[in-house]
Amino acid sequence: MAGTAGCLVAYFAAPVGGPVLSGSVAVAVALTVVGTVALGWSIFGQVRRYMLSGTTLTVDGLILTLVLVIVFFALALYLLEATDPGQIAGLRTRVDALYFTMATATTVGYGDVHAVGQLARVVVIVQLAFNVVFVAAVVALLSSRMRTVVTRHAGTQSRDDAGTAAERRRRRPPDDESPIADEVIGS
Repeated sequence: MAGTAGCLVAYFAAPVGGPVLSGSVAVAVALTVVGTVALGWSIFGQVRRYMLSGTTLTVDGLILTLVLVIVFFALALYLLEATDPGQIAGLRTRVDALYFTMATATTVGYGDVHAVGQLARVVVIVQLAFNVVFVAAVVALLSSRMRTVVTRHAGTQSRDDAGTAAERRRRRPPDDESPIADEVIGS
């Protein structure tokens, strides 16, 4: 939770203007490419660690990585629109960029904010491909982990229930001393 909040604070606080980024589409594209490669490498490392250890700490890391993916692509799209206005229709604020990125990532796509320029469309295509390859793998691992935990919990519950039933059978009086047996037999 703190990691998610930290990512969002960093997203809204990240400087977009200034001498390095002002009007430089090439810098925005280079940062997007470098960031995409870094995120892919991060996810690959997280998946590898998860596959080797299976601990819950890596699940937390995978969730944080998903948040980073959303924040990264939102910032990349915002930066693109800031350096080359008109690339994305309806994108004026960072919230718009976050909204557009979430709509794209979840494949909802309302259409109110959409890529118009060729460069913006390429960035969105990269995001979609990234989501299909990396994010789908993370989601599959998370759902696998959840199934494992639920199955393990259900197995523990079944053993506990079986143990309780066995305990009740041990404590139960023989059938001839049971009040129900007396009622049925009529004694």
